[in-house]
Amino acid sequence: MELGTIRAAAILAAAVALAACTPARPGPPGAAAMGVRSVFGAQHLCSLGVSPPVEFDGVPAGTARYRLRFLNVGVLVAPPRDFEIPAEGSAIPEGAFANWRGPCPGEFQTFAYRLEAVALDAGGRPLAYGQTSLVAMSTTRLTNTPPAERPRMPGRQSP
Repeated sequence: MELGTIRAAAILAAAVALAACTPARPGPPGAAAMGVRSVFGAQHLCSLGVSPPVEFDGVPAGTARYRLRFLNVGVLVAPPRDFEIPAEGSAIPEGAFANWRGPCPGEFQTFAYRLEAVALDAGGRPLAYGQTSLVAMSTTRLTNTPPAERPRMPGRQSP
């Protein structure tokens, strides 16, 4: 193998490894901590149009809206998907996001996502921030995974 080819392969491998190590982001200054949980099931993938449910713990009084960002942290170049939705309690029901196009991993692939959430007051000021990790498996991989090992909504957490 030629030295240039080896060098290019090493650079590519390092870039892929660094993409998987995307650090957690701090929340907005002064925002309280908030627990966040969600899950990607088969109905939330590709162009099926059903957004995942999102639940929160420690939502401050006065929360009027949630700003959410879904970020694929396992690839080098992936634009985040941002949503803002009115707050109706401490959960966003499945299917609530308009124009949802979920992750679409290739055959037998798995993508790692970070979901960041900000609780906003009526004036758009951040009140609380939280984040969680999600896994998006291809439908083939989900189908071949025993039900007990498939991703599921985590239990309640402390912010």
